Amino acid sequence: MSQAASEPAVELRDLVKHYVEPNGETLVAVNRINLTIYDGEFFSLLGPSGCGKTTTLRMIAGLELPTSGSIVLYGEDVSERPPYRRPVNTVFQRYALFPHMTVRDNVAFGLKMRKVAKDEIAQRVDDVLRLVRLERQGERRPGQLSGGQQQRVALARALVNNPEVLLLDEPLGALDLKLRQAMQEELKRIQREVGITFIYVTHDQEEALTMSDRIAVMNEGNVLQVDKPYDLYEEPATRFVADFIGETNFLNGVVTENDDEISHVRLGSGQTAHVTHEGKVLPPQTHVTLAIRPEKIFVGTGEPPKVRNVFEGTVKNIVYLGTDTYYDVELPGAVMVTARQQNEDYTGTAASAAVGDAVYVAWRAHNASLLTE
Repeated sequence: MSQAASEPAVELRDLVKHYVEPNGETLVAVNRINLTIYDGEFFSLLGPSGCGKTTTLRMIAGLELPTSGSIVLYGEDVSERPPYRRPVNTVFQRYALFPHMTVRDNVAFGLKMRKVAKDEIAQRVDDVLRLVRLERQGERRPGQLSGGQQQRVALARALVNNPEVLLLDEPLGALDLKLRQAMQEELKRIQREVGITFIYVTHDQEEALTMSDRIAVMNEGNVLQVDKPYDLYEEPATRFVADFIGETNFLNGVVTENDDEISHVRLGSGQTAHVTHEGKVLPPQTHVTLAIRPEKIFVGTGEPPKVRNVFEGTVKNIVYLGTDTYYDVELPGAVMVTARQQNEDYTGTAASAAVGDAVYVAWRAHNASLLTE
């Protein structure tokens, strides 16, 4: 999806939500966030429990009213509109299907309430059941379906109303791992086929990375970074983002000098690390954190590669995971780093290393992120 070719579907402008606790204290659930979500985009709100992502989704749906700020859907301010007057539908983790009704009747329920013509209801239900691959399950009841099938019924019930925006609040949370992974692919396929805007709430980093066009990482009511999955993972803006998305090594240090492409950082061990600054030059004496993904670090025993960062260390722990192995390596000054390497039996790798062995760790200058917050 090209943002340049798409109009904004949802705009959140200085959106705030406060709650008053029983003791009289004010809880800030959403703290003046600004987001633009584009037409046809699969957009995820990602963060830990209590970060404000579900509250944000409920305000878009009209299930919660904002304390201040505005919600604009396709150019119209809907901040004060009730849910039934907004062009959105919501799919929750609990599917809330009617157990006494067939799949077809569950899907058709909203259309019948709106008194849509019977022929049109039948056609739209047929179309949406085909879309979610349940066309042969129409006469079954929810209790006769698997968890994944029930989830697809709930999705069909929302899509049959032709919403302009579909809101999904952790809809896969009740499924086991393998079924959840299969449903991630199904959701992305369905979103591509219907072409409407999906706004997806999750605390699962892998789920967000797998399905999303863009992701907003939230914490304590704030949006910390909005980016494409690749950029979010490779170029985190803050320590929280780097830590929440995947696994990361954090090394504290101080900038000593900069040249045209590289910032030089003195680590706690007294050694110097080299980081590509990409034009974001921090003045000397700035305290920084280096964030380096474990898979970006090479551990070896032979001739080190010709890269800017090579440090000697001692293996303290090894965890074998089949396809990969984790190495915890202690550098001088009791600085610890974790490296993750694919298991291979090439000369010079750490494949034959044991706890207590001397090794080197190495990474390229552009594989580390320089963080100040």
